[in-house]
Amino acid sequence: MNKGTSNLVGLDYRRTLKIRLVFASEPALDGVEVFTGSTQQPIKLRIELGAGETAPYEWEGRLRVYNGELTSVEPWNVSQGDWADKEHFRIRTSGIPRGLTVRLVSAAPSLTGSHDVTIVTLESGERTFSFAVPDVQKGPVYVPEFHAYMTLEDGPSFTPSIVKPGQRIRERIPQEPEQTYERAAKEIPPPDPIVRGWAGRLYLPLGADSNWQKFAFEWGRKYHDK
Repeated sequence: MNKGTSNLVGLDYRRTLKIRLVFASEPALDGVEVFTGSTQQPIKLRIELGAGETAPYEWEGRLRVYNGELTSVEPWNVSQGDWADKEHFRIRTSGIPRGLTVRLVSAAPSLTGSHDVTIVTLESGERTFSFAVPDVQKGPVYVPEFHAYMTLEDGPSFTPSIVKPGQRIRERIPQEPEQTYERAAKEIPPPDPIVRGWAGRLYLPLGADSNWQKFAFEWGRKYHDK
């Protein structure tokens, strides 16, 4: 139990960001490992390439998995000459989506707000992109710029009707009113370290406008004049 948890009642843990080991002499250690509450979760995905594209294109590259393990890669709906494995793939698309069936072991975090997430990167030249496995678990992910569509293995195939039309971020910028201090201040939620589950000290920078000098208000400590 962490005895320094008086500011957050009911919590007996802290998230590990860094660990520093200091020894008086060289220790006889083979290695150091840090374990989390995350568990391993097998998952099967389908990556459709050439989704929504009629022009021919040749996909060649490989898959990389961050914070997970790639188990197998197999071709999906491919034609003669296409092939894929864990090390490399080569697929030609021309109006008909083709792609990959991917099996991997992903991280399933047990704590809310954990960054212990599995990221899959498809490397294929100018059409290299990454996606997070939890996003695909919530629903299909479509990357229109690269004509790529990711879903669970038994998920729906790509159809133009499932794409939700909308403006791009740069197209929406001119529609937004000019930012003001009053608007920015209203959009900032009030700080509440207990609700956020923040661990440790909280510093609120204070200072006058256009002044380089800053002060700090430290929450959760009591000072007594001597």
